[in-house]
Amino acid sequence: MTQAEFDEWKELYYRLNEFSFNVHRMLDEILGSIGVERGIYTKLAKRVYQDDDFMAISKKQSELINLFINYSPDTPEKTIEIVPEKKWFVHKKDFNGDYRFLKISAKDLSFNYKKNKAAYFDTKEEAELWTNPLTEAVQLEVEEER
Repeated sequence: MTQAEFDEWKELYYRLNEFSFNVHRMLDEILGSIGVERGIYTKLAKRVYQDDDFMAISKKQSELINLFINYSPDTPEKTIEIVPEKKWFVHKKDFNGDYRFLKISAKDLSFNYKKNKAAYFDTKEEAELWTNPLTEAVQLEVEEER
């Protein structure tokens, strides 16, 4: 689970406990965030419902239900592992060994050394649309937006 997903999870967990909701209500709350631009649980909704396969969705729902049952707010690290979020970047390797990342601006396409200014993509396929024989798509950790 990413830090952003965990932040949503904590808010959802406390809300469910405060109002004595059950797991069905939890899934309904998450499902209600799909397609809503300013939904409360958009990261969790994407995590659970982004797949088209019914069995994959059921498995992710089951994982969340188990988490809800076993979650301890006092020691969350025992039930949840926070993994860094990763995105896809396009980079080229210069002759001196430095990596330069694709930057997309309204003016032009360019490469710079700063990953935090680079264009990133959610999928490898999206990143590969911007590659050429001198570049490649790579998956790297990104800092969480706060």
